[in-house]
Amino acid sequence: MSYPYPSYPAPNGQQQQHPQQPQHPAQQPQQPLRPQSPYAAHQPSTSSLSSLSPPATPQQRSASPASSDHHVRRAPHKRHYPTYAVADQSILGSGTPPPPPPAAPSAPSAPSFQQQQPQFQQPQFQQAQFQQPYPQQPYPQQPYPQQPYPQQPYPQQPSPQQSHAHGYMAAAAAASASPAGLANGMANMSLYEKPLPPTRDDVPLVGQLPPVQDLDLPKTNPVIPPHFYLPVQTEVPVVEDTVVSRCTRCKTYINPFVQFAQNALRWRCNMCGLENDVPSAFDWDAINQQHVDRWSRPELNYGCVDFVASAEYMVRPPQPPAYVFVIDTSYQAVQTGMVATVAEAILQSLDAIPNEDGRTKVGLITVDAAVGFYKLVGDEPEMLVVGDLSDIYLPRATGDLMVNLADAKTLVSGLLTKMCTMFNETHATQNCLGTALQAARKLLRTLIVPGSPFYRTFATECTKAQVCADMFVFGGADVATLNLIPRFTGGQTHYYPNFKPADGSRQKVLAEVKAVLSERVGLEAVMRTRCSPGLVCHAFYGNFTTRNPDVMALPNVPRDQAYCVELAIEDDIQGNYAYFQTALLYTTCFGERRIRVMNLALPVVRSLQEAANNKLKDGREHLTKQTIDIASAYGREVMGSVASGAARLTLNRNLALLPLLVLGLLKSETFSDLAVIPPDVRAQSTVLLRTLTNTSFQAFVHPSFYSLHNMPPQAGTVPDGATALVLPPRVNLTSEKLERHGLYLVEDGQRIYLWLGREAVPPLCKDLLGVPDIQHVQSGPLELPTLPNPLSQRVHALLQHIRARRGSYYPTLTLIREDGDPALRALFLTRLIEDRMPGGPATAGANQEQFNSGMSYFQWLGFVRAKCQ
Repeated sequence: MSYPYPSYPAPNGQQQQHPQQPQHPAQQPQQPLRPQSPYAAHQPSTSSLSSLSPPATPQQRSASPASSDHHVRRAPHKRHYPTYAVADQSILGSGTPPPPPPAAPSAPSAPSFQQQQPQFQQPQFQQAQFQQPYPQQPYPQQPYPQQPYPQQPYPQQPSPQQSHAHGYMAAAAAASASPAGLANGMANMSLYEKPLPPTRDDVPLVGQLPPVQDLDLPKTNPVIPPHFYLPVQTEVPVVEDTVVSRCTRCKTYINPFVQFAQNALRWRCNMCGLENDVPSAFDWDAINQQHVDRWSRPELNYGCVDFVASAEYMVRPPQPPAYVFVIDTSYQAVQTGMVATVAEAILQSLDAIPNEDGRTKVGLITVDAAVGFYKLVGDEPEMLVVGDLSDIYLPRATGDLMVNLADAKTLVSGLLTKMCTMFNETHATQNCLGTALQAARKLLRTLIVPGSPFYRTFATECTKAQVCADMFVFGGADVATLNLIPRFTGGQTHYYPNFKPADGSRQKVLAEVKAVLSERVGLEAVMRTRCSPGLVCHAFYGNFTTRNPDVMALPNVPRDQAYCVELAIEDDIQGNYAYFQTALLYTTCFGERRIRVMNLALPVVRSLQEAANNKLKDGREHLTKQTIDIASAYGREVMGSVASGAARLTLNRNLALLPLLVLGLLKSETFSDLAVIPPDVRAQSTVLLRTLTNTSFQAFVHPSFYSLHNMPPQAGTVPDGATALVLPPRVNLTSEKLERHGLYLVEDGQRIYLWLGREAVPPLCKDLLGVPDIQHVQSGPLELPTLPNPLSQRVHALLQHIRARRGSYYPTLTLIREDGDPALRALFLTRLIEDRMPGGPATAGANQEQFNSGMSYFQWLGFVRAKCQ
C-alpha cells in the first residue's frame, strides 16, 4: 500500500532518503512504509537508526535541572521524523462489542426489545501505528497494547467503542419507529435489575507517559436503557399541548424513570415515591375525540424535553429581546482602533440577531466624559449628550431611543458606519462607565435606586429587572470587578489585553461579537435541580444569581456556558439508581414560554471496588489533597493494602488522566504560583474556568498538541463518505516531541500557537507562509495566508475546525519561531504542562513537602505517590 506524497529536495539539493524502519515483531508479512515527510531535514548518509541514542527515561527527565535554553530537551542525533506504517491485522484484536443492558421480560404478545436489535459484529480493520525513530522505544507508550489507537486517521475505520454506541442508537431507533415499537421498548426496559459486575482496567502511572490519546475517545454512558439518551445535535422534543404533569409532593415532572401503577391510571414518582394521577390527555385526544398512545409522548421517551408553558407559569406576557450597546469612545479607545472595530462588528451582526417575529429592539449609547444617547426615529440619527452624571436621565422618550430593529435597520446601519470615524478628533480621556450602565438599564427597565458597592448592587438590580450584561473589555482594566455584572446577570466577559487591529485581534472581536449577538439565547429564566432522597444540592457555580437556596435566576441563558451543581450525600440512598431532574423555565427568542426538563439516572454502588469502573493557596492545596485522596483510596480499597512500588499509584483507565488534568489546572493562570501574572489575566482565567463548557474546559487545562509537518496524509481533510474533519494524532505536551525542523500546533480554546523549528526547510516555509526560508519568518500574531498547496489548505482546514467548535470564543493565531521572540517562545513552552517549568524544583517530587507549579508530570506523580504512602 502506498501513499501519494509530494517530493521535495533536501536542503543540499539531494533527494531525500527513506530508511527502512524496523518491523514490529508481530508483523507478518512485512508491510510497506509511507515515504518520509517532504519537510524532513537532511540526514547524512553515514547515520543510521541504530546509531541514535535512546531518549531519557522519565526519572531522568523529572530530576534534570533547568537548562539555559529553558526546558527544550532533544536527543543528540535525532535527524528525521517518525514514519507511518500499516500494522498487520494479525496483531489487532477483534471481537463483538458487549450487548446492551438486559431487559426485563415482557408480555408474551409483545416482541422483546432485545429481539429487535440487530447483531453487530466488529469489523476487521487495519490499525495505524506511529513509530518513533528510536527502535528501543516505540511510540506511543501504551500500558495495554491490546487497546486500539484512539485517534483514527481514517474515519471509515470505527473504533470498538463507536461501534458499540452506534449499536445502541440503532436499536433505540428501531424500537422508536412506530407507536407499537415505543410501547414494546418501554415495556421491556428495567432499571431495577442488579448491574453486571464491572471489569477492571488498571493503569500504573509511574514511569510512562500519560495516555493522552484517551482524550479523543468517545464519552461512555452509564449502563441504563438507551431510550433515555437524546442523540447528539438533535433538536429537543417539544410537548406543545401544555399538559404538564408534576408530582403533587416534590413537584418533579413526569419523566421516563417513573413507574405506572393501578392499571396505569397513576404514576409513581421516582424521586419521592408518591403516586399521582395520570392526566387524561395521555390516553385521550379531547379535540379529535380519539384514543392516543401515551408512549408516543416525548416526556416518557426522552431525558430532555421542552414543555410549552401554560398561563400559570407567566406573571406577564413575554418581553421582546432588547439590546443596548454601550461603547467607550474616549481618546484611548479611538486610538487603539477599538471603536471602529466594535462598530463594524455590530454592523456585520445585525442580520444575525434573532428576530423572526420582528419584536427585537436595539439602542446605542456612547460614553467618554459624558453620556451620548441616539434618537433613532425620523430621517437621520440624532446624538443627545447628557453631562449630568450625578443623576442620569433619558433625554427623549424610550420609544425614540429604543427602536424596533426591523423598522429602523437603515438608521442603525448608517449610524454604525459613521461611528467608525466620527470620534477620530476626540480628546476626552475620561470614561464614566458606571453612569452609562445606569442609563442602559434605565432604557431597558424601570430604574431602581442604586446602592453600594456599585457593581455588585448594580448586577443584583439588573437581575431583578431581567437585564443581562455582556462585557467586552479592552486594554488595562479591573476585570475582576467588571466581571461582577456578567457573573450575576448570566452574561459573558471577553477580555482583549493587548488589542491591536493589525495583529489579528480585530478578527477575534468581529467573530466574538457576532457569535454573542447571533446566539439564540433563553430569556427571563429560573432553574432548579431536584435529586433523589439522601442527596442534596450543596452549592451552585456559574454566571447567575441565587434567589432561594436551590433556585438560580438567569436573565439570559447562553448556549455555550456551563452550570455546575455540587451534590452532597446526607443519608443512605435507597435503590440501585439515583435520579436527577433539572427544570428550566424560560422564554424563547420568539416569545414563547417553555419549561425545559432534563432527567438523568445514575447507578448507585456501595463500595469503591464496585465503582472502579477561597484563596489561591487554599485552592492549590484543595486540588492537591483531592488528587492524593482519590489515588490513595483507589490503592487501598481496590488494589488492596499490600500494594507497593508503582502499584501505589495505579488508577482505573477512566481515571488515568486525572493527575495530568489536575496538573494542567494547577499550572493555569488562575492557580500558578511561579511567574508574576497580571491580575486581569488571572481574573479572566478564573472567569473561564467557572463558565466554560466541558469540552472547552478540558482544552483550557490540557491544550491539544499536534505535529503538522509529518501528519498522516488524510489529516486536515474530509475523506469521501465522511462528515467530520480528520485530526492529526494527539501528541504528549512535552518539549521532547519538538524537532528542530518541525511545525507544531498547540491550542487551548482561547489561543492557537504555531511553533516553527529553527531548522525548518525552505519548502515548509514557502508552503506555509509564502516566504523563501526561515530567516524571513517573524514571530507574532498573524493571519495565515491562503496558498495553493496541500499543506496550506490542510492547515487552514484545521484552524477553521478548531475555531468552529469553540463557541463564542474565537482563538487567535500566533506564530512562534524557535529562535525568535524569547517572550513568545516562553509563552508557548508554558503550555507544555508535562515539562518542568523554569523555577520549578530540581529534585524528585517525592522529596518535596509542598506542591510547586513548576513540577514536571513525573515529579508530580512522585509527589502524589509519596503522599499516598
